[in-house]
Amino acid sequence: MDINKPQKEQTLPGSKDTLLEGESYIAVRFKGRKKVLSSAPHNGGMRTDLTAVYNFDGKQEGNKEISLRGGTYESHMQYVSKEIIGLDPDTSAGIMTAASMRNAVFLSESFCSLTVTAIVTGGIEVNGARAGDPTEWCEERGYWEKVSSKTLGTINIMLFIHADLADGALAKALITCTEAKAVAIQELCISSRYSWGIATGSGTDGVILVSDMDASLHLTETGSYSKAGELIGRVVKRAVKEALFRQSGVGASVQHDALRRLGRFGMTEDVLTSRIMRLVDHIQEQEAVEKVHKWKRSSSGVLWAVLEACLLEQRHWGLLDWEETERGRKKCLEILQPEDEHNYPEIAEAVRGWQKDMDSIPGKE
Repeated sequence: MDINKPQKEQTLPGSKDTLLEGESYIAVRFKGRKKVLSSAPHNGGMRTDLTAVYNFDGKQEGNKEISLRGGTYESHMQYVSKEIIGLDPDTSAGIMTAASMRNAVFLSESFCSLTVTAIVTGGIEVNGARAGDPTEWCEERGYWEKVSSKTLGTINIMLFIHADLADGALAKALITCTEAKAVAIQELCISSRYSWGIATGSGTDGVILVSDMDASLHLTETGSYSKAGELIGRVVKRAVKEALFRQSGVGASVQHDALRRLGRFGMTEDVLTSRIMRLVDHIQEQEAVEKVHKWKRSSSGVLWAVLEACLLEQRHWGLLDWEETERGRKKCLEILQPEDEHNYPEIAEAVRGWQKDMDSIPGKE
């Protein structure tokens, strides 16, 4: 199959624009004048002269490595525009990901004459980050220095607002879109890989917002109090959740796991298994692992983990003092008390030891 040739060509919902889908890209070719605000490395920022935008899967076949033509993100995307998709590189803008276009989510919502369409790809399991987390890159005088090692993970959003937006409204739409992405990640409780917090995105996320300058509907507000903002928030949140599920399987079932909820605080399978082996005489490692696997998805395990994480976060944010936090943590341990044969007394003891030995609990004086 020729990945340079679109496999599907149809009309984007709510518009006359042409939607092009290839094996490695999703592109939209415009009919009429558009106002575009994007994080694209080539032709990014606020533009009114573009004829197309796209999302591109840049990984090499068989692995997740991305090799840049010309050595830079900008030069690579110029190459992609012309040679892969067949667009004019001077009037097109794109963003890149390692997520598969097969897992892309297309969602639209409408109210009266307004339609908002989101096309989202997403991956965050290996690179979830929270705003303000320690970073890996430093830019100075046009050069980038890598100061730590991270693995790529990206949520890319193309958002089409089928109305004529004022410049400020398009900028406000970017805020609303970003807030909705963060809400989706928060509601899934996806951990940052670089701090004790819940992620708000990844360090490589991209966004393209498109407004129709020829639309009869003119809007000056796209914040949360407006109907446009409501549609943006709803469609982006739903699309991000669905994209993360399609790409990584992240959802309610996967997150019903005590260790996924507390891994960011150092409570891991290895930590819990080793503690059980020290506490229980003659237990084999495989038996200890099986106990942990069974417990981590139990109602008592997940309930305790949720409450423990909440208390640690509240203390870290300065909303509880240390004494209140400790009192709450001790109370929550009652969930793990062995009341019948289905409970896990050795797990409860291992958890107490983990709590006692934590030497860097957030906010501890």
